[in-house]
Amino acid sequence: MRHLRVIGICCLITLMFSGCGSSVASSLPDNDEIKAAQDEVPFTIILPTYLPDGYTFSGIEVMGPPPGIEQANPKYTALLSFSDDDEGHLEIAESNLQLQISDYTDVIELSDTTTAQFNVQELSDGRTRRELAFASNDVGIIITAVGLAKSEIVTVARSLLED
Repeated sequence: MRHLRVIGICCLITLMFSGCGSSVASSLPDNDEIKAAQDEVPFTIILPTYLPDGYTFSGIEVMGPPPGIEQANPKYTALLSFSDDDEGHLEIAESNLQLQISDYTDVIELSDTTTAQFNVQELSDGRTRRELAFASNDVGIIITAVGLAKSEIVTVARSLLED
């Protein structure tokens, strides 16, 4: 919970001094949905400090083991969704699952200690889906976007690594 408050304060400070550009402060409210999701998963959900212009928080879903089934190391995924008015869609899946990446084509350096793998897929409707996968603090992260340039996806990914 402390991590969520720090992000909110940093975003507010960024808004006050930036004057332009995108910010999460108005797009990611400190709402009960995010708090409830955090209570369900055994890792800290990382919220982006940057979103592309026009994108707003749509919701969060937690996937885990079925209720009543005990597992030694249960696997959970928190799926954050964002959208814009032009049918653009951005999803950030964070999980304590081990990433299985085999068909990603490009390697991108996100920071001095973190590299990501990037993949592009053409959808049947003519749109392009781009995916970026990496790990941070034992959390596997996959960012999937339709309607966003590679550079915007990389900027979102880098914002997840900021403390």
